[in-house]
Amino acid sequence: NDTSEKKTLLVEYPVEAGWEVTGVKPAEREGWWRFEVTLEAGKTKEFEIRLRGGQRETVALGDFDEKKVDFYVSKGWLTKEQEAKFQTLFARRRAVTRLRARRDRLEARRKSLYTDQARLRENLRSLTGSSSSEQELRNFYVKRLRGQEDELATLQADLRQAESDYYREFEEYQKALREFSFENEVK
Repeated sequence: NDTSEKKTLLVEYPVEAGWEVTGVKPAEREGWWRFEVTLEAGKTKEFEIRLRGGQRETVALGDFDEKKVDFYVSKGWLTKEQEAKFQTLFARRRAVTRLRARRDRLEARRKSLYTDQARLRENLRSLTGSSSSEQELRNFYVKRLRGQEDELATLQADLRQAESDYYREFEEYQKALREFSFENEVK
């Protein structure tokens, strides 16, 4: 202020969606924040406008891993309670992965047995003679087929249980994901 009198200056700053002024509360008029600044005679004054961002970040939980959670905790962006909720989700996701792997192993074994049975049946069809060596080979193939049929019966029951366990745990994991929500103010 180059004059010998005290003056009031109006400072206008555009209103920004998602942001709010901290400290001095301005008047708002037609898309502008208005601040009244008093200037003493012959003095200069620095005036600072502080804004707090209403920036929002949405994070897809399915892509979250333990390293990201550790990072967010180290920055103070997650509470210990929220970290514990994440750890519960991670445990469910590991259980789903383990159960899917078990189901896939059982299914692979079942397919392997079916393939081997087809080979054994083809070999049996090719035995047309009645010699003792062919009879011995035929008995070997039949014995193998019976053993595989017993294994398949057990495998089918195990596979049904594995699928049931997997789908039950997968649904629980999906439910936990749907119910998982929180908001934090990051400073």
